Amino acid sequence: MGTIIQLTLKEVLRRRIFLVIALLTIGFLVLYGVALYYTGKKFVIKPTGMSANDAIKLVIYPQMLALGLYFSSMIVSLLAIFTAVGTISGELDSGILHSIVPKPLRRGEIVLGKYVGYGLILVIYTSILFLSIIGLVYFFTGYYAGNIIPALLYYLLLSLTLLALAMLGSTMLSTIANGVAVFMLYSIGTIGGMMEQIASMMNNEALTNIGIISSLIIPTDAIYRMMITSVLLNDSNPVNLLNMGPFGSQHPPSEAMMAYIVIYLLLALWGAKKVLKEGYLMA
Repeated sequence: MGTIIQLTLKEVLRRRIFLVIALLTIGFLVLYGVALYYTGKKFVIKPTGMSANDAIKLVIYPQMLALGLYFSSMIVSLLAIFTAVGTISGELDSGILHSIVPKPLRRGEIVLGKYVGYGLILVIYTSILFLSIIGLVYFFTGYYAGNIIPALLYYLLLSLTLLALAMLGSTMLSTIANGVAVFMLYSIGTIGGMMEQIASMMNNEALTNIGIISSLIIPTDAIYRMMITSVLLNDSNPVNLLNMGPFGSQHPPSEAMMAYIVIYLLLALWGAKKVLKEGYLMA
């Protein structure tokens, strides 16, 4: 499995995927930083007690943080999807995997090796992006984001869950079909999560149930809601003013959902190994 991990890392570096992503990410962070600069310049904290600006910043600053984390989570999610979308099917089409399979190597080692290889790079990239956004918000606005470590773990879980799902699809579908399928599932989860938040404000049970079902199909939005709740609720900001919006979380997912997400990820990896062993390669 260690050999598979090394080969996966070399493949990613050879294709220069993350070099392109790194350059585009720098551009994203620069634009985000400029927006934060002018936001912080507009609402300055005055030393003479609570002013109108101070009251406004309690709403604006958390929104700016949530906005950055929301769109960066989309970047991370798409990166996770398109990184592994052809990890099995692509090598089957090129014949590379057929030369590896006859070796004394278990199918699980192939799946886990590729997952760990891609996962390591995603963890590094995701951590840097998350901490950059937190740091930019604090530097330009002085807004303190709490519970950074738990929030970062949720942020990492989001990309790793999509990575596992993309690898499962790669054992059953062609590269293009898998990319479309996983992206559509991700979109369903995102839209369903927003519908659930809006339904909570409207007290609409039907829309709430739709959001819950979408989270069971693909729990990526539930992971985001856990992350944003964790990072916004802290000792200096005990009231989450973003509960009212689609980027917030009026009703954060329960601990049972967290257990479901872990099982979901493990089942996706187990399914990829099972299909690779008995399904796709036998076709």
